[in-house]
Amino acid sequence: MMATANKRVQRGVYRSTMVRHIGGPSQTMTARKSIYTPLHQRLLTEAAHSVRLTFVEIEEILGRKLPASAHKFTAWWSNESSMKAGHTQARAWMVAGFRAHASIKDRVVEFRRV
Repeated sequence: MMATANKRVQRGVYRSTMVRHIGGPSQTMTARKSIYTPLHQRLLTEAAHSVRLTFVEIEEILGRKLPASAHKFTAWWSNESSMKAGHTQARAWMVAGFRAHASIKDRVVEFRRV
């Protein structure tokens, strides 16, 4: 079960607070709504320890193409979510409780629960 509450914050960005109930105490997670929010939501529904998605499947989830750098550099898939580093996409999987392990050659990402 998930409840979502949105409120407007500066510069037109929305902050979404999601509460998940997983047979125990609820966890509160905060993620900015971005183009990666659909991936975040998909991973929140995942019950398995890991999920393997192709780049094409991720693009279908997002409803848009991944940037060229996602296809060229494993660094784009790094598990660094600080706003300073500029890896806002990593927040999608890290806030959902996963770490990404990408293969540029195979065009696939394995998200493993932490």
